[in-house]
Amino acid sequence: MEFALIESSGQFKIEAYREGCIIVNGQSYVDPFIIGPETFIHPWRPSQPKDITLIDLDPVFRQNPQVVLLGTGNRLQFPSKAISQAFFERGFGIEAMDSRAACRSYSLLLAEGRNVLAILFPFGSKY
Repeated sequence: MEFALIESSGQFKIEAYREGCIIVNGQSYVDPFIIGPETFIHPWRPSQPKDITLIDLDPVFRQNPQVVLLGTGNRLQFPSKAISQAFFERGFGIEAMDSRAACRSYSLLLAEGRNVLAILFPFGSKY
């Protein structure tokens, strides 16, 4: 799936999603990462969505985003109750979806000028 680019300097944009690979600003990534308009964290420790801990989310919480998207690979996986509760206690939610939908949503929210962060797991069914 290809995405149209919006010209704006200094922003991290998702250009394409292919199962197992996400292209950001011309570079392909196959490992999990965090992306925001002015934030890109790669590598990111958890290898699977189920491995996310509160410590892993510290960079997300410090950004104080309006919206957090969790792209969990080729199938939807919900975050643990503890992770969901941590977001709730900080006053913002986390939206879990498959990575294709998360990439598409990130691009749309970025185009709207929203302060969005996405936690993305690019891989497919082998995980």
